[in-house]
Amino acid sequence: MAVGDALRRLCEDIGWSYAVFWKAIGAADPVHLVWEDGYCGHTPCPAGSEASQARATELGCSAAVDSICSLVRKDMAQQVHVVGEG
Repeated sequence: MAVGDALRRLCEDIGWSYAVFWKAIGAADPVHLVWEDGYCGHTPCPAGSEASQARATELGCSAAVDSICSLVRKDMAQQVHVVGEG
């Protein structure tokens, strides 16, 4: 099973909004965590005017959900963390 499929199943089975798998790289100190794969199980919401907000309500999603998916796909994928810091 691919990592993305496992993350999707976690979201569906447990009810999580999203899941991210971080990969450890580096053999010595410091070890870095980098994005390996992620999944956000929500349909992207349209953004903008009142009409698109009404459409978002029809789809059963909100701007907050769209923000979570945006965070997962764009912001978190660019992050690198040092193990033991932060």
